[in-house]
Amino acid sequence: MTGPSSHIVVEEAIAWLRGIQHQQPFFLNLWFHESHEPVAAAEEYLKLYPDEANLDRRHYYGDVSQMDAAVGTLLGRTASSASSPGRPVMTNTCVSGGTGSVTGVSTRIG
Repeated sequence: MTGPSSHIVVEEAIAWLRGIQHQQPFFLNLWFHESHEPVAAAEEYLKLYPDEANLDRRHYYGDVSQMDAAVGTLLGRTASSASSPGRPVMTNTCVSGGTGSVTGVSTRIG
């Protein structure tokens, strides 16, 4: 596999989701490296910030954007899994910063 690490992690998670018994509850926990040193965004995400002159900052912004895109792909996959009758899906996304701050979103689908 090649590409940003968050996209690789999500590809692996989606492959795992395809292999589980859809009638059974499951727990999936993912950790992403994006936004931690060393920060290196793919070119397609660097292009999102053409006006940022500071290259380090531009890589940071692009890195966070590529992780966001990967999480969006995963959430889209889990939402489509919720279409099974009687199968509620609970999604909890938590982002913690180096300052100890934590933000989270909980969503029940289905």
